[in-house]
Amino acid sequence: MEPISERRQSQRILFKKQNNIMGQFSLLKKQNKPIIVQILNMSRGGIFFTLRSNRDVQLKVGDKIFFEDIINEDSRVFPLKMNAIIIWIMEDSTMEYTGIGSKFLGVDPEQEKKISDCIQHCQLADKKS
Repeated sequence: MEPISERRQSQRILFKKQNNIMGQFSLLKKQNKPIIVQILNMSRGGIFFTLRSNRDVQLKVGDKIFFEDIINEDSRVFPLKMNAIIIWIMEDSTMEYTGIGSKFLGVDPEQEKKISDCIQHCQLADKKS
């Protein structure tokens, strides 16, 4: 198995937990209310986020989601509006949170610019602390 750093196609930006970079997404297969998660890192390829392990929402690898908005610690909303797919889940029954890796789907040049703008939006909050 090749190291993750060699498989990663885009540099990821890490966010501190205390910066509270939040994301809002919905499952594409269900018409339900948006799910709020904390984003811990992001790249042009996707988003790694966490959610409480005891939530009613059960995600699995292969689930398609729609990232609606990203909210920084100043409560400023960035409308991301991107489709993604769950590609891996880090779950441990003893942990309070589950880590979930997602990959953006069908990214065109316009959407890539939007992702870059979103990363910059989130980095502004990260630099304040």
